[in-house]
Amino acid sequence: MTITETALKLSLSLPQPVDVKFWVFSKRIRVRQPDSATSVTRVCEPLEVFGISLILKDTEYFQHLLSTGFSESARTTNFYSSFPPEEQTYTNDYDYESDSDLDTDSEADNDEDVVAGYSTPAECTDRDVPALTEGIGSKCRQVIIRDTAFLTWRALVYYLYTRKVTFLRLRSEDPAKRRLETKKLLRNLQNPDVAPACSPKSMYRIADKFGLRELRELALVAIGERLLPRIIFREAFSIFTSRYPEVLQYELTYLCDNFYDSTVTEQWPAVLRNMLDTSAVHASEALTTLLSAKLTPMKTRQIVLPTSTSALARKIRAL
Repeated sequence: MTITETALKLSLSLPQPVDVKFWVFSKRIRVRQPDSATSVTRVCEPLEVFGISLILKDTEYFQHLLSTGFSESARTTNFYSSFPPEEQTYTNDYDYESDSDLDTDSEADNDEDVVAGYSTPAECTDRDVPALTEGIGSKCRQVIIRDTAFLTWRALVYYLYTRKVTFLRLRSEDPAKRRLETKKLLRNLQNPDVAPACSPKSMYRIADKFGLRELRELALVAIGERLLPRIIFREAFSIFTSRYPEVLQYELTYLCDNFYDSTVTEQWPAVLRNMLDTSAVHASEALTTLLSAKLTPMKTRQIVLPTSTSALARKIRAL
């Protein structure tokens, strides 16, 4: 009998198999620092994801997270309780600023890559979530998740139940449509016909963090299936890709295979010029690997690069 089957069997005798509630942030905004022209990313608007610990604890990460005595899971609450008033309803320490599973009110594609730009500062508001009734169980464990988006976490829990996952398009393919997809999912949380879905990049990030090899591979394949010549530079030279060698290798292979596609060659001069002007250090490995792969067979060809006095430009000329 599988863990899921065991949990379902127990539900025949127990009034409520769900025994843990996660609060997970759902929205990203930009907040200007007091007395400063700089701004920081703030993640806010926590929403609830409920879980069955018997199933989740079959994964090592959740076994540790939900173990008795672990600080984050030691707190108990009612299923229908609101976000704990003593806790901060936001975090400024979210380490994945370009997470497309976070809702945003801005039309700016607030990405972290070579062509990055910040969104207009906004405010966090209370999201309209159907209220739970006191008829649902009694007590449960309560855990606040501060480093993963609500949609990603919801899709993760669903995957651990069913071994099924639905991935959305990459935001670079169409930022406006991708933003609308996020909003639509958040509006249809109670719709039984809408499966939990998330960004393959966001899922890859937490699958890698939690050591979920099979899920990480599914996410990697989904990223590869969604690559297009017109977005490959934005993806391959992004901060996200620079953090994961496996993703970098996957995307550079695609870029090398499609390097002479007209859509790619038309972008190349502008991308290179932008990297030189902005000193995009995070993309240096991707650029070095790409140049090595494409220029090695033709060492005698003279390479003409945009004029620049930056250290990165001098380094490239020396290749």
